[in-house]
Amino acid sequence: MRALLCLSLLWLVVSAVPVQAEPLLFLTQDFPPFTYLIDDRPSGPGVEVVTSACRMEGLECEVELLPWPRAQMLVREGEAHGLFLLGMNAEREKWLVFSKPIVRTGYAFFERAGEGVLDSKGVVGLGQGSVGVYGPSNTSRSLAAFREEKGAKFRIDMTPDDEEAFKKLSWGRVDAVFSNSAVGKALVAKLHLTNVVPSMACGHLNYYIACSRDSDRQEEQRRFLDRVADMVTNGTVDLILARYYLEGEGGGE
Repeated sequence: MRALLCLSLLWLVVSAVPVQAEPLLFLTQDFPPFTYLIDDRPSGPGVEVVTSACRMEGLECEVELLPWPRAQMLVREGEAHGLFLLGMNAEREKWLVFSKPIVRTGYAFFERAGEGVLDSKGVVGLGQGSVGVYGPSNTSRSLAAFREEKGAKFRIDMTPDDEEAFKKLSWGRVDAVFSNSAVGKALVAKLHLTNVVPSMACGHLNYYIACSRDSDRQEEQRRFLDRVADMVTNGTVDLILARYYLEGEGGGE
Protein backbone atom coordinates (compact mmCIF):
# COMPACT_ATOMS: atom_id res chain seq x y z
CA MET A 1 0.00 0.00 0.00
CA ARG A 2 2.83 2.38 0.94
CA ALA A 3 4.64 1.54 -2.33
CA LEU A 4 1.46 2.31 -4.29
CA LEU A 5 1.08 5.63 -2.46
CA CYS A 6 4.71 6.56 -3.24
CA LEU A 7 4.24 5.75 -6.90
CA SER A 8 1.09 7.86 -7.03
CA LEU A 9 2.87 10.82 -5.41
CA LEU A 10 5.79 10.45 -7.84
CA TRP A 11 3.39 10.48 -10.79
CA LEU A 12 1.77 13.66 -9.47
CA VAL A 13 5.15 15.37 -9.11
CA VAL A 14 6.29 14.35 -12.60
CA SER A 15 3.00 15.35 -14.22
CA ALA A 16 3.17 18.77 -12.53
CA VAL A 17 6.50 19.56 -14.23
CA PRO A 18 5.77 21.50 -17.46
CA VAL A 19 6.85 19.72 -20.63
CA GLN A 20 9.47 21.76 -22.45
CA ALA A 21 8.26 22.40 -25.98
CA GLU A 22 10.62 21.70 -28.84
CA PRO A 23 12.04 24.84 -30.49
CA LEU A 24 10.17 26.30 -33.42
CA LEU A 25 12.01 25.04 -36.50
CA PHE A 26 12.47 27.42 -39.44
CA LEU A 27 13.91 26.06 -42.69
CA THR A 28 15.68 27.85 -45.49
CA GLN A 29 17.91 27.02 -48.46
CA ASP A 30 21.30 27.99 -49.86
CA PHE A 31 20.08 31.25 -51.40
CA PRO A 32 22.84 33.88 -51.36
CA PRO A 33 22.85 36.79 -50.71
CA PHE A 34 19.84 36.15 -48.47
CA THR A 35 20.69 32.85 -46.76
CA TYR A 36 23.83 30.70 -46.87
CA LEU A 37 26.28 28.72 -44.75
CA ILE A 38 29.35 30.12 -43.01
CA ASP A 39 31.40 27.47 -41.19
CA ASP A 40 28.41 25.10 -41.51
CA ARG A 41 26.10 27.58 -39.76
CA PRO A 42 23.04 29.17 -41.44
CA SER A 43 23.88 32.83 -41.96
CA GLY A 44 22.81 35.91 -43.87
CA PRO A 45 20.17 38.62 -43.49
CA GLY A 46 17.23 36.23 -43.65
CA VAL A 47 18.63 34.18 -40.77
CA GLU A 48 19.31 37.35 -38.78
CA VAL A 49 15.72 38.57 -39.18
CA VAL A 50 14.27 35.23 -38.04
CA THR A 51 16.58 34.77 -35.06
CA SER A 52 16.16 38.40 -33.98
CA ALA A 53 12.36 38.09 -34.00
CA CYS A 54 12.55 34.90 -31.94
CA ARG A 55 14.93 36.46 -29.43
CA MET A 56 12.83 39.63 -29.05
CA GLU A 57 9.67 37.56 -28.53
CA GLY A 58 11.34 35.16 -26.11
CA LEU A 59 10.78 32.15 -28.36
CA GLU A 60 13.10 29.16 -28.64
CA CYS A 61 13.85 28.74 -32.34
CA GLU A 62 16.21 26.79 -34.57
CA VAL A 63 17.20 27.39 -38.18
CA GLU A 64 18.32 24.73 -40.65
CA LEU A 65 19.46 25.06 -44.25
CA LEU A 66 18.21 22.25 -46.51
CA PRO A 67 17.51 21.59 -50.19
CA TRP A 68 14.40 23.64 -50.95
CA PRO A 69 12.07 20.77 -52.00
CA ARG A 70 12.88 18.93 -48.77
CA ALA A 71 12.40 22.05 -46.66
CA GLN A 72 8.93 22.60 -48.13
CA MET A 73 8.02 18.93 -47.67
CA LEU A 74 8.98 18.98 -43.97
CA VAL A 75 6.79 22.01 -43.29
CA ARG A 76 3.88 20.46 -45.21
CA GLU A 77 4.25 17.26 -43.17
CA GLY A 78 4.34 19.12 -39.86
CA GLU A 79 7.96 18.34 -39.03
CA ALA A 80 8.96 22.02 -39.19
CA HIS A 81 7.10 25.26 -38.54
CA GLY A 82 8.25 27.86 -41.05
CA LEU A 83 10.10 28.73 -44.25
CA PHE A 84 12.10 31.75 -45.41
CA LEU A 85 12.74 33.67 -47.63
CA LEU A 86 10.17 32.90 -50.32
CA GLY A 87 7.74 34.50 -52.72
CA MET A 88 3.99 34.45 -52.19
CA ASN A 89 1.51 32.76 -54.52
CA ALA A 90 -2.04 31.42 -54.28
CA GLU A 91 -0.97 27.78 -53.93
CA ARG A 92 1.41 28.53 -51.08
CA GLU A 93 -1.22 30.60 -49.28
CA LYS A 94 -3.30 27.44 -48.94
CA TRP A 95 -0.80 25.94 -46.48
CA LEU A 96 1.29 28.89 -45.29
CA VAL A 97 0.61 32.13 -43.40
CA PHE A 98 2.87 34.90 -44.71
CA SER A 99 4.63 37.69 -42.86
CA LYS A 100 4.76 41.26 -44.00
CA PRO A 101 7.17 41.59 -46.95
CA ILE A 102 10.78 41.42 -45.78
CA VAL A 103 12.96 42.04 -48.84
CA ARG A 104 12.16 44.00 -51.98
CA THR A 105 14.02 42.68 -54.98
CA GLY A 106 13.45 42.02 -58.67
CA TYR A 107 13.87 39.62 -61.56
CA ALA A 108 16.41 40.08 -64.31
CA PHE A 109 17.70 38.36 -67.42
CA PHE A 110 21.41 37.59 -67.63
CA GLU A 111 23.36 36.96 -70.85
CA ARG A 112 26.92 36.51 -71.98
CA ALA A 113 29.07 39.62 -71.98
CA GLY A 114 29.27 41.42 -75.32
CA GLU A 115 26.11 39.94 -76.83
CA GLY A 116 23.59 42.58 -75.73
CA VAL A 117 20.63 40.98 -77.54
CA LEU A 118 18.18 41.65 -74.72
CA ASP A 119 19.27 45.24 -74.24
CA SER A 120 18.85 46.05 -77.93
CA LYS A 121 15.92 43.87 -79.00
CA GLY A 122 14.21 42.65 -75.82
CA VAL A 123 13.08 39.06 -75.31
CA VAL A 124 11.71 38.87 -78.85
CA GLY A 125 15.34 39.08 -79.99
CA LEU A 126 15.97 35.66 -78.46
CA GLY A 127 13.81 34.08 -81.18
CA GLN A 128 13.41 30.39 -80.43
CA GLY A 129 16.52 30.29 -78.28
CA SER A 130 16.50 29.00 -74.72
CA VAL A 131 16.35 30.71 -71.32
CA GLY A 132 17.62 28.88 -68.25
CA VAL A 133 15.76 29.11 -64.96
CA TYR A 134 15.60 27.23 -61.65
CA GLY A 135 12.35 25.32 -61.38
CA PRO A 136 9.69 24.36 -60.90
CA SER A 137 9.55 27.52 -58.81
CA ASN A 138 7.93 30.92 -58.46
CA THR A 139 10.71 32.20 -60.73
CA SER A 140 10.02 29.71 -63.51
CA ARG A 141 6.29 30.46 -63.32
CA SER A 142 7.02 34.18 -63.56
CA LEU A 143 9.21 33.56 -66.61
CA ALA A 144 6.44 31.56 -68.31
CA ALA A 145 3.92 34.34 -67.60
CA PHE A 146 6.34 36.96 -68.93
CA ARG A 147 6.93 34.96 -72.13
CA GLU A 148 3.18 34.73 -72.72
CA GLU A 149 2.63 38.40 -71.97
CA LYS A 150 5.31 39.46 -74.49
CA GLY A 151 4.38 36.88 -77.12
CA ALA A 152 7.97 35.63 -77.13
CA LYS A 153 8.98 32.26 -78.60
CA PHE A 154 12.00 31.30 -76.50
CA ARG A 155 12.16 27.88 -74.84
CA ILE A 156 12.36 27.55 -71.07
CA ASP A 157 15.20 25.32 -69.88
CA MET A 158 14.52 24.37 -66.22
CA THR A 159 17.38 23.27 -63.97
CA PRO A 160 17.34 21.77 -60.44
CA ASP A 161 19.26 24.74 -59.04
CA ASP A 162 20.33 28.27 -59.98
CA GLU A 163 24.01 27.40 -60.27
CA GLU A 164 23.41 24.91 -63.07
CA ALA A 165 21.48 27.51 -65.08
CA PHE A 166 24.28 30.07 -64.82
CA LYS A 167 26.95 27.53 -65.69
CA LYS A 168 24.98 26.57 -68.81
CA LEU A 169 24.86 30.23 -69.81
CA SER A 170 28.60 30.62 -69.33
CA TRP A 171 29.22 27.49 -71.43
CA GLY A 172 26.90 28.70 -74.22
CA ARG A 173 24.29 25.97 -73.70
CA VAL A 174 21.47 28.49 -73.14
CA ASP A 175 21.04 32.00 -74.53
CA ALA A 176 20.04 33.72 -71.30
CA VAL A 177 19.12 33.05 -67.67
CA PHE A 178 16.15 34.44 -65.77
CA SER A 179 16.77 34.88 -62.05
CA ASN A 180 16.27 37.01 -59.02
CA SER A 181 18.63 39.89 -59.72
CA ALA A 182 20.47 39.84 -56.37
CA VAL A 183 20.75 36.04 -56.40
CA GLY A 184 22.09 36.07 -59.96
CA LYS A 185 24.74 38.67 -59.18
CA ALA A 186 25.83 36.71 -56.09
CA LEU A 187 26.13 33.49 -58.12
CA VAL A 188 28.10 35.17 -60.91
CA ALA A 189 30.59 36.35 -58.29
CA LYS A 190 30.66 33.02 -56.43
CA LEU A 191 31.23 30.98 -59.61
CA HIS A 192 33.67 33.52 -61.12
CA LEU A 193 31.66 33.71 -64.33
CA THR A 194 33.46 36.63 -65.92
CA ASN A 195 31.55 36.22 -69.19
CA VAL A 196 28.06 36.55 -67.63
CA VAL A 197 26.42 39.93 -66.97
CA PRO A 198 22.98 41.20 -65.89
CA SER A 199 21.06 42.46 -68.87
CA MET A 200 17.37 43.35 -68.69
CA ALA A 201 15.49 44.05 -65.46
CA CYS A 202 11.99 42.63 -65.27
CA GLY A 203 9.65 43.87 -62.55
CA HIS A 204 9.99 43.52 -58.80
CA LEU A 205 8.94 41.05 -56.15
CA ASN A 206 8.90 40.66 -52.40
CA TYR A 207 10.25 37.85 -50.25
CA TYR A 208 8.57 36.76 -47.02
CA ILE A 209 8.80 34.51 -44.00
CA ALA A 210 5.91 32.05 -43.74
CA CYS A 211 4.55 29.68 -41.08
CA SER A 212 2.52 26.49 -41.45
CA ARG A 213 -1.28 26.76 -41.28
CA ASP A 214 -1.53 23.21 -39.89
CA SER A 215 1.04 23.41 -37.09
CA ASP A 216 0.01 22.74 -33.47
CA ARG A 217 2.08 25.79 -32.43
CA GLN A 218 -0.23 28.46 -33.87
CA GLU A 219 -0.06 30.80 -30.87
CA GLU A 220 3.75 30.91 -30.88
CA GLN A 221 3.78 31.32 -34.66
CA ARG A 222 1.30 34.22 -34.38
CA ARG A 223 3.54 35.90 -31.80
CA PHE A 224 6.53 35.40 -34.08
CA LEU A 225 4.79 36.89 -37.12
CA ASP A 226 3.49 39.82 -35.04
CA ARG A 227 7.04 40.51 -33.89
CA VAL A 228 8.30 40.37 -37.49
CA ALA A 229 5.57 42.86 -38.45
CA ASP A 230 6.76 45.21 -35.69
CA MET A 231 10.34 44.87 -36.94
CA VAL A 232 9.25 45.77 -40.47
CA THR A 233 7.19 48.75 -39.31
CA ASN A 234 9.80 50.22 -36.95
CA GLY A 235 12.66 49.86 -39.45
CA THR A 236 14.58 47.09 -37.67
CA VAL A 237 14.40 44.84 -40.74
CA ASP A 238 15.62 47.64 -42.99
CA LEU A 239 18.62 48.20 -40.71
CA ILE A 240 19.51 44.48 -40.85
CA LEU A 241 19.21 44.41 -44.64
CA ALA A 242 21.22 47.60 -45.07
CA ARG A 243 24.25 45.90 -43.51
CA TYR A 244 24.09 43.42 -46.40
CA TYR A 245 23.46 46.13 -49.05
CA LEU A 246 19.91 44.90 -49.60
CA GLU A 247 16.64 46.81 -49.80
CA GLY A 248 13.71 46.32 -47.44
CA GLU A 249 10.15 47.42 -47.85
CA GLY A 250 10.55 50.62 -45.83
CA GLY A 251 7.92 49.87 -43.22
CA GLY A 252 5.94 47.47 -45.37
CA GLU A 253 4.40 50.09 -47.68
